[in-house]
Amino acid sequence: MSMRGTTLVEMLVGLLLAGILISGALTGLGQAQRAWHDAALQGRLHERAQYVFATLEPELQMAGYPGAGMLPDAASASPWPAGAMACGHGLSWPLLPAVRVHEGGWPFPCPAQGGGARPGAQVLELWRASASSSAITPGALYLATHPLHPDLTTLHGTGAQPAAALLPGEQRRELRLRIFYVAHRADGDSRTPALRMKSLAAIAGEPAFIDTEVMPGVQDMQIELLPSPAAAQTVRVRLRITADAADLRHSTSPGVLDITRRFALRNAQQV
Repeated sequence: MSMRGTTLVEMLVGLLLAGILISGALTGLGQAQRAWHDAALQGRLHERAQYVFATLEPELQMAGYPGAGMLPDAASASPWPAGAMACGHGLSWPLLPAVRVHEGGWPFPCPAQGGGARPGAQVLELWRASASSSAITPGALYLATHPLHPDLTTLHGTGAQPAAALLPGEQRRELRLRIFYVAHRADGDSRTPALRMKSLAAIAGEPAFIDTEVMPGVQDMQIELLPSPAAAQTVRVRLRITADAADLRHSTSPGVLDITRRFALRNAQQV
């Protein structure tokens, strides 16, 4: 029995078959990697949406919460300090309605950060009292209520001087004002939009609004008061979440998530 070596033609055919197999394996691996990346990207989009909803949920559910009392048609209140009016739009006692939805541009005298508010995205403004009594901080605003006299709700805090001492049985809760809006640019990423929040705080003994980023990647926010703005019982929030520009370079997915969530207004009578 004679032995013969591999011919050049056989070697080339073998190399061709091996190349085809390797190419197929690499193609399959690339497709698997893209599918994994797309799935991970969708997971990050959902995480962003859930974080935004988790931020908005307690604010909306407690919107209009006045503490132990109620908001009467008229009440004694200190004049609004200038810092509290710097970003407020139509703020007046008794702070009704508690939830306002603005569309058609940025409606406030203070500037929107992050390159300004995105056109088309709605702006959410709301107020509420803190869930528990707060220590008196110079510059903060407080709603003072008395459980035996719920119709005597008053507003305290006018600047650097501490608010008046508590009366026996009186409860004082910090007034929380929030403005949520979609900005053109996220912090550190000019190509990605972001949801931002302006919040009334006490800074150096004076009321002032601070502006912070809530979550990058929020491209649009639409708010609907149901069944109607005049008799709202629930709020429907629609978000469009987009991926970072760096993520989109490695993905075949469009990198966009449209998601809706509905929240009950627990203090609907105040809204």
